[in-house]
Amino acid sequence: IDASYGLFWNSLIKSRQNKFAFSGYCYDSLPSILFCLADSNLDSVLVFKYYSSNTSAFQGYSLLQYDSGNYEITGVRTDSLLNNADVMLMKVSDTGQRIWEKYYNQKKIDYAKKIVRLNNNDLMIGAVRNDVNQTNEHANTWLLEVDTAGNMVRQWFDPNDSTYVAEGLLQTHDGGFIYG
Repeated sequence: IDASYGLFWNSLIKSRQNKFAFSGYCYDSLPSILFCLADSNLDSVLVFKYYSSNTSAFQGYSLLQYDSGNYEITGVRTDSLLNNADVMLMKVSDTGQRIWEKYYNQKKIDYAKKIVRLNNNDLMIGAVRNDVNQTNEHANTWLLEVDTAGNMVRQWFDPNDSTYVAEGLLQTHDGGFIYG
């Protein structure tokens, strides 16, 4: 992969087609999200790069296959002009076509590192909201429930100081959540 600086893989899953899918990011002339599909022997790999204009970071952290043909990638998009980072959710097809991307913004330095499918078929994104404008930085866990079109259903902030990003995230049998 042609990358002038850095190549990072953050998520690997086995697809419903018994292949592997992974996401990450790299930097060449522009920051880019990477999405790759590989056969079960990892000897045939398709690499897809996605760019977003006016960004200083465009990174994929977590990956989920929602149905047999589409994948959701969550991560961060940082605006290079405003120094504002948004939680990002991108939907791609199994042919690598970017279907849509959504941004969730609290005017802070936000990013996401986990995505899971919920019992009600919505998606839960495990993220963080960083407020670097306070004397002591506050980094609060931010959980976002979105539907399969990426529309916000509900959200929850951990009010405790410095709980950081939800990297481990599971739904409990009673409909609650456990995160770490």
